Order: sequence, then C-alpha cells, then structure tokens
Amino acid sequence: MHTLLMMAPFWDPYCPPLGITSIQGYLRERGRSVGIFDFNTDKDVWRLQRAYFDTLVDIMPKARGWNIMRLGPDYFARHQMAWLRLSDKPEKYRELVGHILNIDGRTELDPDQFHRFDAIFERIYSRLDQIVDEQMAQHRPTTVGCTLLTTTLPASVHILKRIKDRFPDVRTALGGPGPIMGAGADSPDTHRILELCPWVDHVIIGEGEVLTDALHHGLLEPGRVYSLKDVPRLGADPRLKATTVRQGLIKDIASLPTPDYTGLDISRYSNLSIGVTRGCAYHCAFCYETTFWKRYRKRPVDGAIRDMRTLSERHDRKNFFMCDSLANLFAEDLAEAVMSEGLDIRWDAYLRADAPLMDPKFVQHIADGGMVRARIGVESADEETLLAMNKKTTAEVMGVAVQNLADAGIETSTLWIAGFPTEDEAGFQHSLDFLRAQADNIYAADPWIFIFHPTTGTEPVFGRLVGENSFEAQYGMRRLYPEEFDDALIVQYYELDIPDVMAMKVDRLERMCAVITEAGIPNPYSMKEWRAANRRWQERHRKSRATPMVSGVASGDAALDATAAGG
Repeated sequence: MHTLLMMAPFWDPYCPPLGITSIQGYLRERGRSVGIFDFNTDKDVWRLQRAYFDTLVDIMPKARGWNIMRLGPDYFARHQMAWLRLSDKPEKYRELVGHILNIDGRTELDPDQFHRFDAIFERIYSRLDQIVDEQMAQHRPTTVGCTLLTTTLPASVHILKRIKDRFPDVRTALGGPGPIMGAGADSPDTHRILELCPWVDHVIIGEGEVLTDALHHGLLEPGRVYSLKDVPRLGADPRLKATTVRQGLIKDIASLPTPDYTGLDISRYSNLSIGVTRGCAYHCAFCYETTFWKRYRKRPVDGAIRDMRTLSERHDRKNFFMCDSLANLFAEDLAEAVMSEGLDIRWDAYLRADAPLMDPKFVQHIADGGMVRARIGVESADEETLLAMNKKTTAEVMGVAVQNLADAGIETSTLWIAGFPTEDEAGFQHSLDFLRAQADNIYAADPWIFIFHPTTGTEPVFGRLVGENSFEAQYGMRRLYPEEFDDALIVQYYELDIPDVMAMKVDRLERMCAVITEAGIPNPYSMKEWRAANRRWQERHRKSRATPMVSGVASGDAALDATAAGG
C-alpha cells in the first residue's frame, strides 16, 4: 500500500503546506509508505494564475483598485469550476461566467472576451494533467488524497477524476476544512461533492492524522463524509497504532513527530513551516477557525524548538512561518527559547494586537527572540465594529501595538475587512483614518471583503438550517447565482439579504485601497513590490531584519503570499 497526498492549486507557496507534511510525518513514524507533492511550486502553474488576473483587469479595468490578488482567488476558483463542468454547454458557461465575474453586482462584461480566460484554463489544466501523470508514474499509489479548500476544490476534483479514469482501482479522497469557508462535515456543500463527483471515494473533514491512516489502510467506506466523530471508532483498530484522542482530536499534540517535507522542492519556498498550536483561543465573529479545530491545544515550546532546529539543519534554512491561528499565547516563550538555545532563527506569525503588545519591552523581547514579521488582523478601527466582531481589543490598543512593533523593527502586515455587516459609513471612516495616521508604522496593508457562507444549525432560512445567532438568521440570505447552476458549481453560494450588499463591500474595498495607496503603504504581491516594501521599511525602521522577499516559485513576478500560508 502506498498513499500519495497532494496539495492542489491554488494555495500560495510561502512555506511547505503544514497539513500534508504533518500527516506524512505521522504516517511514516508508523511505518506507512507515503509520498507528498505540492502543485503550487510549479512555476508554469503560478504564472498562468497571474495571467488570469492580468486578463481580468484588462477586461475590467476598475478591478485594478480592488486588491484583486486578495479578492480574486475565490472568483478564480468559481470560474475554473464553471469551465470544467460546463465545457459541453457553451451558452450556459458564458451565462454563468457573466454572473461570477459581476463581482460588485453592477458590471456586465462582454462574453466575447471570455475565450481569453478559456485559453489560460486550457494551459493550466494541460500542465496539471502532465504533472499528475508524472506523479502517478513515480509513486504508483494505491490511494491518492488532495487537499480540500475553497481555492483548491476545482483542481482537486479534476486531478482525482483524471486519476480515477486511468486507475479505477486507486482509492481517491479529498481532505481538509471543507469546500468553502465554514462548510464543515455537516454542510450540504460538503456532501454534494460525493453526489456530483462519483470519482471521489471519500471526503475527510477535520484533523487528518488518524483519518488519513484509516484511509491508507482501506478502512473507509466509499461515498461517505468522515469527520472527528468517526475517529474514536476507526482509531480503535489495532492496525492504526493510533495516538490517544479525546472527542476525536489528538489529545497531546506534543506527541506528534516533526513535519516531514520529503518529496517537496524546498528551494521553492521562502520559509519553512511549523506550528505550536492547533485551533484558536479566541472566537472572532467572522472566523471559522474554531469551527474546524473545535478546541484550542498548545504544545510546550521546547517541542517546537526541537522541530525548528531539526528542519533548519536538515534544509539549511533559518526562516520559519508559524502556521498558528495566533502566536500571542506562546510568542514570549518561543522568543525566550530561541535566545536561550542560541538559535539563528527568524519567524513570522499572526498576532492579535492586544494589551501585552502595548509594552515596548515585551515587543522588543519577541523581536530579540527572532520575530521579524507580525501579521495583524486589525479588520476595523471602529469600536462598535470591533465589539460586534468579538475582537476583544480597541483601536487605541491596536495603534500602540503597531507602533511598538514597528519601533522594534518587526514588519507589521495588517489585514482588513471591508463591508462587515454591522459597520456603517462612519465606522468605516475610522478605519481609513487609522491607516492614514499609522502609515509609517504599517509595513503592508491587505484589505479584503467580508466573506459570507451559511452556518449549520437549527434555524430555517431560505431552505437551509442555520445557526440561531448567525448573520443569516439576523439579516436573511439570498442566492448569489441562479439555482440552475448549483450542480455546475457544486458549492451553493449565498449572500446576506442586504440591499446592494456586494456593491457596498466592493466600493469600500476600493476606497480603502485608494487610501492605502495615497498613504504610501505597500501591499506587495510581486518581486518588484516586495523589494520596494522592504526598502521603504528599512529606511523608516533601522532595527528591521527583512524577511525573505519571495520564494523560488515567485521568480518572474508571480503572485505570492495572497492568503494565509498554512495547509
């Protein structure tokens, strides 16, 4: 038996995908034959993704002001799915693409231009087919799994179909958080994959080690969605030698082995990847992280230091991305351990801008202990909106935190949400004012729109059962695309039933991008832009120790770092 786990495009190759590398380490420790591959390190694939967005803004020039490298990947995925599943219905395909690319709800594109996208898709999927054939010839697996994320779904189902068509005896599986943000094991969208893609044998949602080992051993029944609730039963099989679990989750994540990057071209990544925690200790209203991980678990920092030392020596690299939801609850200890061990390590992580960061000594401590970049989910600088988001911080605290981080030389990459349901125009202006006031202390600003997807619960709204206290229970919801296209897209897309909601969100995104540009704050997505951002930062903050600009795959001005670098 041999299992091949693959990270399909599109997911940014900032660091080795921690999901499949962790699972590979777990399986190999138990003597399983397993291999991994990441399609996202192929230069041709990434250059073609950039070609898609270049074409989009050429056809729709106003999209240049929409931070399209952040906003666009979701729509790129939907467009791919339409192309894959409506190739035999050209008129319906053109109609659906017109809906998909009408992002702001007020744009009518010329369908005669869509052939330009089709040519790009032809090249992308021809290249994917070539890579799939090469990997199958190299590994000859009995089981193949692809990562299931919003932006990888189209390529993943295509890859598994190609494999099933040529190797019908190979077991196929999708595994990950779900087909769209917030769609877990109970979501109709997840189950629809098995209904509409019969070449996919299994869907696995949730922590992957034990479930993937069960997949490897052929213990999963075809046509089923597996989740944490199945782990105790499957883990009891003596063949798995499963680690101890509680409520389906690994009880002691400190017992897990070091991630295993074997099979990946490490030269294609800017950073190595590691994690200290699983889950998030906070519960922001817009975030689905706690839905996926269920509860927060943290291992002792000495285990992370062991992994960092091992991986640094093995791959001759010293830059790490911490693939944790937030590093606040271990940043101080990690910095202390890096210094006490005398490690030449630099690390980049997500931080919540909260009270401890108001202490310059604390911030200098984590800088001295190797932190070079802080990704801060500011989201909004309006107090009422922050309260509605359950951020448990204030604009004043965030301002002091950003300044202290900048003074210590730590690059401050701020993330923003435009169009949160409760934020009014006055509240939005507070965010613009914050950006202007803090421009010199912000390394990069990366705004996005609020992404809505129905929850799963008991409240009936528009034919679905949703959470009682959810946004859709409060505002109602409506279909984003006509019902006739449900099968083509697999996932059903909805929006809150707020008048002109997409126009409002995109308008605010555009205005925020304009303020960011006027304030001179970078938002780098190419080699040229990263170099300029680093020069600007080093001129303003002499303590800065610049993070790596790009990965090997990003040469040729390819896009990178558009999303959270995990997997």
